[in-house]
Amino acid sequence: ANTRENGQKGSYLTMLSEGGVIFGIINIVGNFGTVFVDQSYWQSAIAAKPSSSTKGYLLGGLVWFTIPFALATAMGLATVALDLPVTADEAGRGLVPPAIASHLMGKGGAAAITIILFMAIVSTG
Repeated sequence: ANTRENGQKGSYLTMLSEGGVIFGIINIVGNFGTVFVDQSYWQSAIAAKPSSSTKGYLLGGLVWFTIPFALATAMGLATVALDLPVTADEAGRGLVPPAIASHLMGKGGAAAITIILFMAIVSTG
């Protein structure tokens, strides 16, 4: 289990825990594989002007990393700070965003998370 005791100096916010390192390695390897194998990336690269593609891929890569990282960090820390009753099993199933959104914004927050999830699924091709 990835508990507070497993974090560096008992901290929840650490990239040096065993679970954090394993997740980072899996995420980097898996996502690099997606870029090299997915046909839509190759079609975009061939269709774009060389001068535009470099900037586009760098900015796209930065945004691809930043948005989920910021969202997950903010929601995870808010859940811990507000001491919401989210178990480790529920957190592992990805239920932290709906828990904090519905706590802060009620039914509107739950609807917003549903819309975000729907848009993420339908935008993947």
